[in-house]
Amino acid sequence: MIEEILQQLPDKWDNKTTTSKKWKTDLYHFCIDNNIKSALEIGTSLGHTTYFIAHFIDKVTTVEVDQHRVNQASRLSEKHNNINFVCQSAYGTEWGFGYHDMTIIDCIHEYKYVKMDIENAIKLGTKYIAFDDYGLFPEIKQAIDEYVERGELEILSRIGYEKGTHFHMSKSTNTTSDKILADSEGVICKVLNTY
Repeated sequence: MIEEILQQLPDKWDNKTTTSKKWKTDLYHFCIDNNIKSALEIGTSLGHTTYFIAHFIDKVTTVEVDQHRVNQASRLSEKHNNINFVCQSAYGTEWGFGYHDMTIIDCIHEYKYVKMDIENAIKLGTKYIAFDDYGLFPEIKQAIDEYVERGELEILSRIGYEKGTHFHMSKSTNTTSDKILADSEGVICKVLNTY
């Protein structure tokens, strides 16, 4: 089933704004193994991950600041009635999105914003946080590692491509092109310290 869904979607090699098919596949297995029923996604982008997870997660809330992207994502997932599209910034206010078993963070790839995402997810009481680009962007890895070192998060699963994988894309303006993963593409963490 998931292979057919993935065939409909671009891979990270083809589109920098999405997660890799391997990342999505690993996320799928984690969600099935851990009975994830609801997910909050921060950073909808074009909605590829949203569309994918809506096939096996009962309730999806996805947040994107750009209305054009929200429109594209909602068109992609128009046959799904289990997705709540929210067009707003994830920053500057407390998240009022309610409880979700898992929060997927793939938004602004800067240290202070990743920390805000983690703090807000923890405050909502989420059990697990999945991150993309852990091994591609040092500031993402730094923020996550600090929470792990303080005992607030525990890395349960490394997802996507492994350390050392070369991400090369033909578009020279792409921020993901010609980068080598310093660690796994993504991680899924268990929240150990809730507020």
